[in-house]
Amino acid sequence: MDLTGTYFLYLGISIAITVWVAHTLHHRGRVFLVIWPLVLD
Repeated sequence: MDLTGTYFLYLGISIAITVWVAHTLHHRGRVFLVIWPLVLD
């Protein structure tokens, strides 16, 4: 696989992860807002 193929593979994976995180936070944002400060302690 050449450099262009690797770039597009990375781009696709990063977009998919971004969409998944946005979707998860949209539906379960309150849980993350409650748990996140506890993780930082």
